[in-house]
Amino acid sequence: GDSMVAGTDTVAGVPVVAYGTDPARRGGALTSAGCALVVEAIGAAERGNRPVLGVWHSGGADLAEGVASLRGVAGIFAAMTRASGRVAQLALVDGPAAGGAAYGSALNDIVVMTSRGRLFVTGPAVVAQVTGSRTDMETLGGPEVHAYRSGAVHVLARDRDEARGIVGELLGLLSPAAPTVPVASPGVADGPDPGRWIPASPRRAYDIRPVVTDILDGPGIELHEHWAPNVHVRLGRLGGRPVGVVANNPLRKCGCLDASASTKAARFVRLCEIGRAHV
Repeated sequence: GDSMVAGTDTVAGVPVVAYGTDPARRGGALTSAGCALVVEAIGAAERGNRPVLGVWHSGGADLAEGVASLRGVAGIFAAMTRASGRVAQLALVDGPAAGGAAYGSALNDIVVMTSRGRLFVTGPAVVAQVTGSRTDMETLGGPEVHAYRSGAVHVLARDRDEARGIVGELLGLLSPAAPTVPVASPGVADGPDPGRWIPASPRRAYDIRPVVTDILDGPGIELHEHWAPNVHVRLGRLGGRPVGVVANNPLRKCGCLDASASTKAARFVRLCEIGRAHV
């Protein structure tokens, strides 16, 4: 009867430990018992060397429990930080995630958000009461805010079905248990020439993204497409093996490294160190 569930299963054939909030039960509130369930799930992922997936749609800590629920939420944060760098942690935000649920999502290595997703510490009513500013959930913490401005969201999905496919592909690239995918022609020379996208004049800007696509076996998944676009980061496969690509994009700010782009690249390299991808 609790508002959280957890278990071990497979996603796209990849073994994973998953947990999620149930918005149909108390709005997905984070109770002390539910938080303990999440802590155990993250620990099981560490012991089994499996990625962990959290599905979030929650109003945050259960206020009826008071301090007990806040202590449980802090336990989740502690478990996530202990597992950081050991196993890949993915979050799927498929509805409003407030308070502790917002922090719990943002602490993951990769955050996928659907069009219904919202991330904010306090809701519009509290913002209006404290600051006098009127806003709504989408303006405060919708997909555009976190994918374009804050960088808290790595990948946007139209709906739950698309998000499921994205999560499955990400797990296949990051999980130690995912097999190498055989390819018919492992050599880059057998594919299209990436140089066709580069202009003859060094003074002309160009988009690095189609160059990366030509080098890889397939399109892969770009992370942080809209945040700090002067650096391009992507997970994909080369010769069937998972790789991570970091590239300056001359089309945006001449590919210069500013603070956001540097943070983006560093976070991505750390992500590849957790999974199987070679940078």
